[in-house]
Amino acid sequence: MDSVLDKIIALCTDAKTKLGDYNKYKTTMSLATDSTQSIEERDKMIKSFLDNSTEISTCFESTQKSLESLNSTLAELSTVFASELSQCQNKTYEFNKTVDLMKSIEEEKYKSKLSELSKMTKPDVSKDKNTIKFETFLSQYITPIERQKLEEWTGLKFQKVLFDSEVDNFSQDKSTFGKKISKQQFMCFVVRSENKRTFGGVVYNMINFEQYKDSSVVDPNAFVFNLDGEKSERYLGRGKNIDYALHLEAIDDPNELFSLCGNAIFVQKKGILRGSCAPSIDNMPYGKLCGGDNFKLDKFAVFKLAMI
Repeated sequence: MDSVLDKIIALCTDAKTKLGDYNKYKTTMSLATDSTQSIEERDKMIKSFLDNSTEISTCFESTQKSLESLNSTLAELSTVFASELSQCQNKTYEFNKTVDLMKSIEEEKYKSKLSELSKMTKPDVSKDKNTIKFETFLSQYITPIERQKLEEWTGLKFQKVLFDSEVDNFSQDKSTFGKKISKQQFMCFVVRSENKRTFGGVVYNMINFEQYKDSSVVDPNAFVFNLDGEKSERYLGRGKNIDYALHLEAIDDPNELFSLCGNAIFVQKKGILRGSCAPSIDNMPYGKLCGGDNFKLDKFAVFKLAMI
């Protein structure tokens, strides 16, 4: 509508100018036909009119076209006015249209904000995959009930795998076992025997492994355990047991890999399946851990525990 109004203003200005010039000639003609004027004045006027007849004709045509264009545009504006007035009369329609527009804008703002937040809070897929992988591995050793028992006993939670006997090397001269668990706090050793018994121990203090010397750590809070669902039990180290809460033999030793709580659990290097369970802890029944004095190793793992 603004463009139509601007066009009318321009046409009005043009028509006013041309009409002004044309009216001068009309005034001259009126004076020439006015009998009240002197004959000399009327003669002068008519001669002037005749002398300028060509210019007057051109001015008339130009003025006529300008007025016709203005009239046509005024008709166009009238149609626009009618449309606008019709819409304005329907106040409910206009109100609803405004509300719908506001709703649309708010939805666009919401989508934009949601997109920004989605980028900021994009899930760490790799972390989820690692967690799933860890949980799957842990479930191969302990059940959810047994895990709950261990976490209640220690006040810690399972965090990650430090050593996996099915993947990592624990053979003579090439073992990476000592290096992988050295200077680690809060470790849980879980052993599986061929007769499907699960047992192990927890050591809180860190051990400093020396490759060609045996190493041990004192830990008054260390304990060993056997896992059997709700019947799972733990046995706290006492006396000499805590002096050798965890013992590691040198990498070149042909036999021992590690022992817990003064040989309550004894695991040998790869290739020697036979391990032992000595009733070295007071009040621990014979055979409670591995079912006797000895066991055949199936696999074992060491887990890092962390504060809950």
